[in-house]
Amino acid sequence: MKYSIFNVIIEYEGTYLLHNTLHDNIIRIYDINYVDILKKLSIENFSSNQLKDLDSDFVNCLIDNKFIIDDDFNEHSLLNYKFYINQRNLDTTLRVMIIPTRECNFRCPYCYENHENKNMTEDMFNCSLKFIEEFLNNNPNYINLCIDWFGGEPTLKINEICKFMNKLKTRFREINVFGSMTSNGYLLNLDNFKKLIDLGIVQYQITIDGLQTEHDSTRFLRDGSSTWKTIINNLLDLKKTELNFNILIRTNVTTNIMNNIDKWTKFLKANFGDDSRFNYHMEPVKNLGKHNEYIHPTEEGTFYEINNSLKKQGLRLNLEDSISPFGLICYASNPSHFTIDYDGSIKKCTVALDDQENNIGKICSENLQYDFNFEKLSKWTNFDLDNNCRKCSILPICYGRKCPNCTIKGDWSICNDIKYIYKDLMITKYLKKY
Repeated sequence: MKYSIFNVIIEYEGTYLLHNTLHDNIIRIYDINYVDILKKLSIENFSSNQLKDLDSDFVNCLIDNKFIIDDDFNEHSLLNYKFYINQRNLDTTLRVMIIPTRECNFRCPYCYENHENKNMTEDMFNCSLKFIEEFLNNNPNYINLCIDWFGGEPTLKINEICKFMNKLKTRFREINVFGSMTSNGYLLNLDNFKKLIDLGIVQYQITIDGLQTEHDSTRFLRDGSSTWKTIINNLLDLKKTELNFNILIRTNVTTNIMNNIDKWTKFLKANFGDDSRFNYHMEPVKNLGKHNEYIHPTEEGTFYEINNSLKKQGLRLNLEDSISPFGLICYASNPSHFTIDYDGSIKKCTVALDDQENNIGKICSENLQYDFNFEKLSKWTNFDLDNNCRKCSILPICYGRKCPNCTIKGDWSICNDIKYIYKDLMITKYLKKY
């Protein structure tokens, strides 16, 4: 017998959690005697001879839940198989993210994009439709088509989006066509929401950076005007309807917001907490190259503080669903996901928009053809694992693909963030009492 390489022990206020990240099995331990047993059973100290001297019921529980496994059990082989099955299940949905404009009506100082008046032409919209049609014809295994609208600010092109979605739903009646949108929410009044929802765009990520003072200091219009009241009123108007939608309220956490996190989560509870169509994502502002004074570092305890504040209000971070096998894999590593930029260039990542490694193909408007650079594409979707990844006890959570752009560049700093997220959310989900 041997100790699983994917066992993790987490302690919080005298209670211990034993988690096997490969099988997603969890044991909560209160008895200090069992804790002592666990400490003896680490990979470094483990010996099969130890088992006969230990509490048999507890040892059998560890064996039954795959914390202790047979000597010839190849855990990486099983992990690879599970990843393959996970990818195969994803391969029934083609996800195409479209950037209809690089322009934005906001001027958020921490935003990594250079907002330029670059827009998708009607010709390129038609070419993108042709690209999707040919791709589906060449890959008949897809039964779902999801169009993710991104920007810039996609609602600046709402008429073009509605026209495009209408054409899709008319042309592809034999598959399920739906959509999502990442928006600042300013132009999403009730009329616009209804137009988009009627066309199958039912999932939204809308950013609100805390209460009005904090939000309006970082998310203002091009002329500096405030935006908070308009966005909140748009969402409250939508909430009054019985429309089918799901809105993820995202908060980009700065130090100011973190200092007022409890006030913000109380507001969310009071205004949206009684409606399951609203969910919540909060993440510290990262260093993406602009205005570093807004960065809030991701450290051990950061996500604990955020999720703890939400949980006290009976809410939770949507990231809680991600601390299970393959939960933190980035969309850019999915072979069935592509991004079409305003000019027809095909990409994988929406953060490294202008990075040459991100340009994996091109839709040619002249001859209605598209070309892929499969060598570049393979860097984003390959199955190879770094040796450091293979040694990591939480490898099943991200499979080395939390940020394929970082992997391509050999930047492993993202790993610390993943470990902080994992530990903090395991504590707030399984150990902290509310």
